[in-house]
Amino acid sequence: MGTDQPIRLICLDSPTNGLDSSTAREFFQMMREFTNQSQCATAMSIYQGSDTIVPYFDKALVINSGRQIFYGKATEAKSYFVNMGFECSPTTTITDFLNSMSAEPQSRRVRAGFQGKVPQTSEDFERAFRASPQYTALLESIQATTLQPAHTSTNTGADYSLPLYQQIWLCAFRQFRVLIMDYKTWAVEAICIVVQSLILGTLFRNQQRETKSFFILTSALFYAVLVPALQSMSEFGNTFAQRPLILKHKRYRFYRPLAYAFGLIVTDIVWKVVAITYNIPLYFLTNLHRTPSKFFIWFFTVYIEHLALSMFFRALAVFSPNMNRAVLPVGIMFNCFVLYTGLYVPPPQMQVWLGWLRYCNVSTPITPGCTTKHLLALVLCL
Repeated sequence: MGTDQPIRLICLDSPTNGLDSSTAREFFQMMREFTNQSQCATAMSIYQGSDTIVPYFDKALVINSGRQIFYGKATEAKSYFVNMGFECSPTTTITDFLNSMSAEPQSRRVRAGFQGKVPQTSEDFERAFRASPQYTALLESIQATTLQPAHTSTNTGADYSLPLYQQIWLCAFRQFRVLIMDYKTWAVEAICIVVQSLILGTLFRNQQRETKSFFILTSALFYAVLVPALQSMSEFGNTFAQRPLILKHKRYRFYRPLAYAFGLIVTDIVWKVVAITYNIPLYFLTNLHRTPSKFFIWFFTVYIEHLALSMFFRALAVFSPNMNRAVLPVGIMFNCFVLYTGLYVPPPQMQVWLGWLRYCNVSTPITPGCTTKHLLALVLCL
């Protein structure tokens, strides 16, 4: 083209196959915005589509038996063949009408008075196109582009069209839409967590402020963090499920994997609040201290623990080559964290070489040297 600027091109073969009309339109709108922002040419083969998608395309190319029979503005493609003598019925979309120009002659409808005057073979279509004003305009545009002065580009083919902060925002927005649209999953998850919270709250219901309630209160605190921890393990499978899509988007230079990771964090910061809210019945049924300060300390602690474990399981999945190799460290680490909270295994009986796990657990209510009075005060504080 007479320039040193690299040519960036994306080719998509029937990308809307299997999509409904509204989703297909959203896809075309997204690709239109991406093309404008990235200055990357996008070529698509469309076999079925509504008339509303035509304005999203600049050019339309129609090929018959390997010969170019039209190339020009997408909004002029229909009128070109209609003026040639073909008929487009009101029930036929523009894309179907253009596709019929590439099909057999019997699939095309000829207007009255044009029988025997319209092209029949691909050679006839090609000659008609070369004699049309659209072909003359095409040659002029090619010549004008060739005569443009050469200039260098500061961007390389590996650059991303959007800055990192916009990539993070778009990834977070997309993840919010995925969560909201997948209402069956989060509805089932909400019901399960609420039921678990009610069952555990009923099991530890209305504990008194007495020494004999110490172990029961610590058990309630333990399960308050165990349920979100089990819920965090779902991030393990989700990461492996999303990995092929992320790698594909990376090859297309849509966004960096780093932007996707930060987008998930932004989403989790908001969404985990909703997930922890489902566990509130456990707090009040157990009769923990009912003051705003103590309640929000409990809520904040469980919230941070939920975020931390989600990132932990997600990191294990990222650094593991496949699901089979990641299951073993997940099981070992999770069991160690559960056993070394101080509830199942008291600190004096913990192995010295695993004692550091006790300091990694945000839910550890028991530390060496604490008396029963101190422990009870800590539990009542929460």
